[in-house]
Amino acid sequence: EELGVTIVPLQVIFGDEAYREGVDITREEFYERLVKSRQLPTTSAPSVGDFQEVYER
Repeated sequence: EELGVTIVPLQVIFGDEAYREGVDITREEFYERLVKSRQLPTTSAPSVGDFQEVYER
């Protein structure tokens, strides 16, 4: 932040639920779900809306 760099978080997907990394799910919650889940999570690029939000700041 002090260097003027903004990170747009990845989407972390557990089944039908998507979370923005570090925003909607903490690292601790991620690992807790990872242990309990039968499926491995997947990731996806940030949404267009997430990028738009950052550019409009």
